[in-house]
Amino acid sequence: MKVSRHTKWMGLVLLSIFLCPPAGAQEYRIAIVDLGKVFGNYHRFATEKTNLESELKKRIDERKTLDLELQDKLNQLQAMSVTGSETKKEELRKEIEKLRIDRIKANSDIEIDMKSMENEITKTLMKGIEIAIRTIGVREGYAAILDKTAVLFFKPEYDITDLVIKELNKDAAQPQ
Repeated sequence: MKVSRHTKWMGLVLLSIFLCPPAGAQEYRIAIVDLGKVFGNYHRFATEKTNLESELKKRIDERKTLDLELQDKLNQLQAMSVTGSETKKEELRKEIEKLRIDRIKANSDIEIDMKSMENEITKTLMKGIEIAIRTIGVREGYAAILDKTAVLFFKPEYDITDLVIKELNKDAAQPQ
């Protein structure tokens, strides 16, 4: 996973804070979160993944209908090869070409739409994760909570990943 420039700068700023404490020698609390584990255990992630897979299946089924129509036209053209009129054959060839183009466009649209939906879902879920982390940070008095991928070493007791997962999933555990 690539670490963003913003994350690197934040790491340097935080490192300077911890290496150069203010005159009052105040103690800073830090925590680490494994965002990959958080995503994997966030109840909304599973729901959104299921919805995305359902949409993908629907789109693929639509494309299969296009495939069947294309195959039907190809079979018709083959059957006409001996006895059909040239005008009808040419019309069928044009229909086949249009269906081929439509199929290529459908494949491209599926890829683009799925990627766009994935990105939107990730953004939405990340907002919820950031809120949960901020809530824990304020409640527990942390000066900083860092992503595990931006830290080279930390003691396991600084890891609050399970606490973040619990915070995120608390609404799923409550009866509706």
